[in-house]
Amino acid sequence: MVLATQPVHTISDMGEDICEKAKFSGLVRIENSGEVSGRHRVLLFARPIMPSERNPLNQLVGFQSVSLNSGERTKLEFIISPCENLGTATEDGLMVIEEGYKYLMLEDEEHPINIVI
Repeated sequence: MVLATQPVHTISDMGEDICEKAKFSGLVRIENSGEVSGRHRVLLFARPIMPSERNPLNQLVGFQSVSLNSGERTKLEFIISPCENLGTATEDGLMVIEEGYKYLMLEDEEHPINIVI
């Protein structure tokens, strides 16, 4: 049994079409402000607004690695699939997704998203 304050949906019951349509992208601007060229790992996390026993505090949504020369800038695109990247497992092992707000986090920045199915 799943206890939640927001509606919860079993991902396998939602179907591929709904999961495909729910995908969205996020663009991230990266700059090497240092004096040396280097490789930077960009980690995108999600966290629930209200942590619970079922939801992880931080959930890795995606990561990329980029090499930049000193002073160079670039943009990275993350494709986020709520069904694949924002779901959690119940005690019975079913993958579910909870509607409601979450934060997408990149380093010290947070951006709210609202999951509506």
